Amino acid sequence: LNTQLIAVDTPAALRRRLFGRSVVFHLRHDASLFASSLKDFEFVQRVQIIDNKLIVTLDDPEAENPALVSRLVEAGAEIQFVGELRRSLEDVYLQLMQTSSKGNS
Repeated sequence: LNTQLIAVDTPAALRRRLFGRSVVFHLRHDASLFASSLKDFEFVQRVQIIDNKLIVTLDDPEAENPALVSRLVEAGAEIQFVGELRRSLEDVYLQLMQTSSKGNS
């Protein structure tokens, strides 16, 4: 049996390292109308649109969310809900295995 240690850390730290932290903004109207207004923030790593949701990947949601919320409101967005996207331990495992297998190819 050939085994190899891939990563050692807490589940939260592994999630953060592999996926960053993502905040989900549930909007009343078409999220694509507002995505571009968030992309010019230096701390925003990525913006995805799914249904009427903006998924924004950034480093420090606690510090950076207020600026995002202000920008969305100024742009006319009606925010219904804001929450953090949480990846499962299965997602972490699959990402680690995928990364590991690419390194061994």
